Amino acid sequence: MSEAKERDESKRPRWLRRLLTRFAVLALALFVVAVAAEIGLRMVDEFPPVVRTYVGEHEDRESERFVPDEQIGWRMKGDVRFTATTEGRKVLYVADRDGFRVGTTPDRYAAVRKHSVAIVGDSFVWGFGVPYQKTLPALLQRLNARVRVRTFGLPGFGLDQIALCLEDRALPWKAKLVIVGLVLDDFDRSFDAFRRTEGFNKPCFVMDAGRLRRRTADDRPGALGDWLQNRSRLYGIGVRARRTLARRHGTGQWWALNAALLDRMIKAGKDAGVPLVFVHIPASTGEAFPALIEHLEAAGQPLIDLRDAPNLGSFFFKIDGHLNDRGHEMMAVYLSEWLLYHHRELYR
Repeated sequence: MSEAKERDESKRPRWLRRLLTRFAVLALALFVVAVAAEIGLRMVDEFPPVVRTYVGEHEDRESERFVPDEQIGWRMKGDVRFTATTEGRKVLYVADRDGFRVGTTPDRYAAVRKHSVAIVGDSFVWGFGVPYQKTLPALLQRLNARVRVRTFGLPGFGLDQIALCLEDRALPWKAKLVIVGLVLDDFDRSFDAFRRTEGFNKPCFVMDAGRLRRRTADDRPGALGDWLQNRSRLYGIGVRARRTLARRHGTGQWWALNAALLDRMIKAGKDAGVPLVFVHIPASTGEAFPALIEHLEAAGQPLIDLRDAPNLGSFFFKIDGHLNDRGHEMMAVYLSEWLLYHHRELYR
């Protein structure tokens, strides 16, 4: 062995030790910065963690108004009646025997309504804070005496529940067309197995080898992952950043799961021979959802984006944030005009 080669081999461990030391110092520095950032965020009480719930973590709570539902998570109690106040106004909510919201006034055109249109979604199509006669289904019926409109929307629903409600309730109802109302929060709720607001467990899914699979208790992350998700504010910033990228560009796990749920709905509609029309209901600030628009366009699915409505902020409750009476009227006009142009058979 040459003298030069011996010198190279004697230097290699020292060089490697220096490299490992530098990496260790860098890792320690990053850890200190992360800890300092976490403490700072807690001190100023900014960016709370994005808390997730897991299968088997909570038990259903008793409710006077809602009951658990094995297929879709929950629904209103059959034939229940109750009032609730939204921004100073009392509103009556009434359910039919199946647990979905209905009106109290007899329909004088019931005998001539030949076609059925179903609506699925969350509290925005359920009509939170709005008297039934001023909600989307009632207004669509008023604009077209030939259709019977029934809402299967329920407060707190996620995209997963909307998909299941389409499959299990709306399509079996033999609707000629289904309106799918979507808000951004629906897509976040796909990752929760329990809704704290409503107090019920819900079915949810996970992507497994590129396919949807029902989430189980075994899908809960380990101790470190659980702490990061439900305790770390710094990690929460990353979660929000990834969600923003997913909403804009259709990337990451957040979008992969929700896109699969959208595709599941599209397939269910095609298999049943029932057309779907999707409606994007933005927040009052008019937040765009490019990934949703591009995905539905690529799938050849019609989408009405209410973000295009003029003076958008006037269609929402100022404090609560749901669509107000004018918001439901605006949505009904947009949909009625679209249906008249694309599905004229519903008017015959």
